[in-house]
Amino acid sequence: MIVLLEDNGTYLSSVNAPYDPLRAKATPYQTGVRAPMVVAGPMVRAPGRTATKMVSAVDLFELFGEIAGLDVRSLVPASHILDSQPLLPYLTNPGQSSFRRYNFTQLGSGVKPPSVQTWPSVFTVADQKSATTSSSTLNSFAPPTAANGLALALQSSTRRVATFVSNVYPNLIIQPSQTWAVRNDRYKLVKSHRARCDADENPYEFYDLQPTPDNPVGLDAALNNLLNPPRDLTREQRQNLAELHVALNAILNSEPACYGDGNLDKVVNQEDFVGVHRFWNQPSVFDFNNDGVTDQEDLDCVLQNFGNDYLSSGPGESCP
Repeated sequence: MIVLLEDNGTYLSSVNAPYDPLRAKATPYQTGVRAPMVVAGPMVRAPGRTATKMVSAVDLFELFGEIAGLDVRSLVPASHILDSQPLLPYLTNPGQSSFRRYNFTQLGSGVKPPSVQTWPSVFTVADQKSATTSSSTLNSFAPPTAANGLALALQSSTRRVATFVSNVYPNLIIQPSQTWAVRNDRYKLVKSHRARCDADENPYEFYDLQPTPDNPVGLDAALNNLLNPPRDLTREQRQNLAELHVALNAILNSEPACYGDGNLDKVVNQEDFVGVHRFWNQPSVFDFNNDGVTDQEDLDCVLQNFGNDYLSSGPGESCP
């Protein structure tokens, strides 16, 4: 069996119309997260067809188990939450109904050790000025002197500083520091964490992904945001908006914190103690304070929570 999963597009100025370069790769929008997948092999019935049901890259974990004749849910400990859904039935049964109700994506600044310094910067794409609160793959590092002023401007909520930003960079788009998105077969909800000077903007966006003559690809473009400008939603739209809000919150709360638990079995025990020592002075899942190395501070986190069972005693004490 051969599985080909494509890349999710490209960055910025390489993006062509009708796609928005600021809503492509490294964003939660369809142009940045939707990717084609092709599966070929002897287990595929009626090859050459297109399956339109929602799937996610995490479903490949279950697919490879299915191909090998393994039930991954019986083999993986119940304490490990599996986000994957069955995928093989779509290949063996052309009429298979959908397993997945939602697709979820999230983006953030990533985990970096304190020694890695990032700076906010402004870059230009298609004559549009766009800013980030810290450097990423989308932009270059700004000089510290300029960055410090920009950081103050981006994080400030004062009218004076906001006016300064608007004068220096008219129509500046400030990229959110974190985004989360969930969609069902037709609608999509996006939530963003924005800089303080953008705090008056609605953190939520809501889109109808059904293709129309005006939106033939079914894009979640800015002009298609059903919440901006505010408008009266249909009953169906209101129901889907409420459903996606519930789904998003459920997903974000689905993996509880259990401090000092590096192997995610919801218990802090000898395995976590050994795990810290095994990866001493290296990056690992036992680096609880995310400083880039597994060391004494992480061992202290295990020791102060040793014996904690999340199911009976909760998350334990947070790690420094």
